[in-house]
Amino acid sequence: MSKFTSAFKAKVAIEAIKEKETIAELAKRFEVSTKKIVEWESEFLANSAQAFEKPADSKKELKKLTADNKRLLKKVGQMTIERDFFCESLRGCRIESEIAEIEKRRPAGLSRNRFCKLMKFNRSTLYYKPKGESDENLQIMEEMKRYHTNHPAAGVLTMVNMLALKGIVANPKRVRRLMRLMGIKAVYPQKSNVRLVCEEEGAAKITFELSVSGAQSSKNTFT
Repeated sequence: MSKFTSAFKAKVAIEAIKEKETIAELAKRFEVSTKKIVEWESEFLANSAQAFEKPADSKKELKKLTADNKRLLKKVGQMTIERDFFCESLRGCRIESEIAEIEKRRPAGLSRNRFCKLMKFNRSTLYYKPKGESDENLQIMEEMKRYHTNHPAAGVLTMVNMLALKGIVANPKRVRRLMRLMGIKAVYPQKSNVRLVCEEEGAAKITFELSVSGAQSSKNTFT
């Protein structure tokens, strides 16, 4: 807050306009800097026309400003609702990689931090670059792919032994991860469904024969 009141500023500005004393003399007299006196004089002259304005004009201007303010607030509220709706819809139908691609096309007026806040997107994801597999892992994957083509029933332990014979040391955990990454699954022989069907049909036949024989014996007894 300024230590000089409005009345004091107006008094100094009027004395400067009278030009009876120099700016330096006024500064010494009122104990203020010459820069302040020049600034107050300019401000006084710029706003002097307001003293002759009619109250009706001021009320009309205030009413217009109030109406414009309400209109702008309504527009901002509508734009906020629309923005939240489209951001929520965009987040729901896009994966992280697609949102990262959209971020690259953001306008210059929208900062990266603001974009991530609107999309509720972790900003560190934009800087993360996944590390690819090493040359050794790529060699292991190539060997397993070739071996799986000829031996589709080979599992993790079989792959470990196969790699060991080729001079490649890899533990089961590492081999299992690479097999999952490649989508390789061992094809094991499944349980025969034909045998189950035959067993079920045989059990039903025996049950039916027992039921028939039981009914016949009951008939003979009553006869």
